[in-house]
Parts: sequence; C-alpha cells; structure tokens
Amino acid sequence: MDKRKLGLEDFYAWYQENKIRLREDAFKYSIHNEQLREEFLKEWPLDRILTMSIDEYVIGKGAQSNSFCYGLERGKYKSLFMGIGGGASPFRLVNYNLHHEPKTYLKEVEKNKKAR
Repeated sequence: MDKRKLGLEDFYAWYQENKIRLREDAFKYSIHNEQLREEFLKEWPLDRILTMSIDEYVIGKGAQSNSFCYGLERGKYKSLFMGIGGGASPFRLVNYNLHHEPKTYLKEVEKNKKAR
C-alpha cells in the first residue's frame, strides 16, 4: 500500500474523477431518504409520538422490532437523515433489563462509580 501523504491536490483530482457518480449517488439517496421520511411520518405521526406508551418507545419491552427506538436505532429508519444507528449508551434515562425492571440514569451512574 502506498504510504505517501495525500494532499488537497490529490483529493481534488479524485473528486474530479468521481464527481458525476457522487452527485448521482447523492440524488438517489435524497429520493430514498424522502420516501423513508414519508413512511416514518405515516407510521409515527406526531400525535402517536406524544401519546406513546413506554412499551412502544423503549427497546427491551414489548415487541422489540416495533418500538420507536428500535426503528430509529436498528430498524428500517436507522439511515433516515444519516441516522442515529445503535444508540446503546449505558446512561439512558430509562432502560429495561431482561426482567423488565426499570433503571434510572442515577442508578446507572452510581453502579458505574462503584465498579471503578
């Protein structure tokens, strides 16, 4: 593999060679993204989001693949507007373990402090 340093001129040359394909790909992505956005708004209208239950919202409770968070993090909407895929932080405000026992953010912080 070539280990030389790449400069702005190299990027410019690469861009000039690939700009038509890059623009076509961006256009295809924008069409796909708009279709996905419309599908999301049909499945999750604002009224539904404002009144959803914890079971509909959180991963790990209820039907996992149907939850709001699952859809955004790992499901069909993970690439929507470049996505938030995999938001698996241990510091969620509400998290459910396998036994569906609620944990709060503060409990997680205390647990992590003790583990140090």
